[in-house]
Amino acid sequence: FENKNLDRDDTNDNDQFTGRAKFMFVPGADNKFTLSVYGDKFDSAYDAYGQSGQPVSLDTWNNELGDNFGDIISPTLKWEHALSGNRKLISITNYTYSTYGFLQDWDYSGDDAAVGGDDDTINVVSQEIKVTGGEKESLQWLAGVFARYQTIDNQTQVKYGSTSGYYDRQDS
Repeated sequence: FENKNLDRDDTNDNDQFTGRAKFMFVPGADNKFTLSVYGDKFDSAYDAYGQSGQPVSLDTWNNELGDNFGDIISPTLKWEHALSGNRKLISITNYTYSTYGFLQDWDYSGDDAAVGGDDDTINVVSQEIKVTGGEKESLQWLAGVFARYQTIDNQTQVKYGSTSGYYDRQDS
């Protein structure tokens, strides 16, 4: 895509990085700890749109550089403990932090009419505890509890510019 208004051809680039790691620690026959970490980060533009009713083109005329970004990091700790009688205690603890946001030139033109954006931050903590039994018997069973706490911070912005006469409020 080429942005004719800004005279640039890099306004719709995309970059992304994803990674995953796993570490295991076995201090003895009755305990095993596994730490898994997942992460992702992306950053891309938001300049691939045109006005409706116009022919499809690889040229845009936006006067605001768009943006589309996000990231996530999510470590998980799993603890497995052998109990007597073929039973096992399993604890899984997770924390996830993620962000997402965008900025769009909503009039998709060189006019300074409207720009919209959004920024989100999400935090999640979860805990699962379960006891299993009967792996080597005819009756296998599982009992457990799960809890989760989540917070979301969302901010949406809309800016109307100097050519947004359609959106201007008129005093009566």
